[in-house]
Amino acid sequence: MQAPKHEYDIIRYRSELASEVTELLSDFWGGDPEVNRAYLRWKYEDNPYTDRPLAFVAVHGGKVKGFRGYFALRWHIPQTDFRIVVLSPGDTFVHPDHRRTGLSVAMGKTAMKAYEREYKVFLNLSATESSVPGYLKMGFVPLVPKIYLNQYTFRGLMRFVLARKTQSWAPQREIRLGEFGSVVVSDQPRPEEMAQIVSRQQWDRPRLAPFKDEVFFQWRFNNKLKKYMFYYCSKEHTTAAYMVVRLSPNGHRGYIIDEAFCDERAMESMLRVALEHKHFDVFSIYDLRLDKDIVQSLKGLGFRAGGLMRLFEKRTRGEWPLLVRPVKQEYSEDDWFVKGMDVRQAENWHIREICSDNV
Repeated sequence: MQAPKHEYDIIRYRSELASEVTELLSDFWGGDPEVNRAYLRWKYEDNPYTDRPLAFVAVHGGKVKGFRGYFALRWHIPQTDFRIVVLSPGDTFVHPDHRRTGLSVAMGKTAMKAYEREYKVFLNLSATESSVPGYLKMGFVPLVPKIYLNQYTFRGLMRFVLARKTQSWAPQREIRLGEFGSVVVSDQPRPEEMAQIVSRQQWDRPRLAPFKDEVFFQWRFNNKLKKYMFYYCSKEHTTAAYMVVRLSPNGHRGYIIDEAFCDERAMESMLRVALEHKHFDVFSIYDLRLDKDIVQSLKGLGFRAGGLMRLFEKRTRGEWPLLVRPVKQEYSEDDWFVKGMDVRQAENWHIREICSDNV
């Protein structure tokens, strides 16, 4: 049931509530208040695509007891002038003493009413076992399951599994930075160069894709809860490709969250450096309609969707879908379409994990 209105006030988040919100979300994000405050500021207050934080809090007895945030990202249809800001629901949390009151849904419905004139689409890239039922009740529909292509040796997989099961297991060794032939491994983004590579990409048909310009790259990797590695490949003294890898907390797994190139051989060169130097015990990329040239390179290097890693993940994490919904609380069939493209169809999106609020 919904939370009684006389017990809770649902209001817009503002920076004066930051301390209460970070305390509420400490179990969700981790125990370091300073890091959590920096994360909250980066994600909601410094977001370049909004003029205010997009989040609501539920207040009971003068204290924050619930939070629901929305991660704003600019999308576009490449090779056109069309731009749209899409909202990703995330960071939804209710104090344990106030659960089973309908508070999470109540905050979500409040957001729909508040945002429906300004925004058109919700895209949830970080749904979990506990959150999916609530989103389905709110009218979200599954887009595609979240499945990874993985590359690993049997020994690497065992190291990865042991690292998850015991706190005493040693972290993965440090990745050596520097030049490896035409490939540079770095722990720093190069926003201007990355944006230039993206601008040179060719598209075979219209799709909604993240708008990755220099502003995006300057902001995106200030997430203090995550660690990233950057791979750059040069051709004729010019950076011709990049690959961004997010590290698991102990470094045993690397997730390719973004890449751009004009020559698939450059992508393969970056992959080979990471594999040949054993940067990760398990190397993964989200398998959502990857371009054919990427898939060919990945499979040639041993990436696959099945196997023991797939079984392990299904058992420990499950395979939960991406979810999509119009922002309007009361919507019509027309509200599922953006520039004639049905947002319920995965082929109308170019999604990488860098788009997720949780990456």
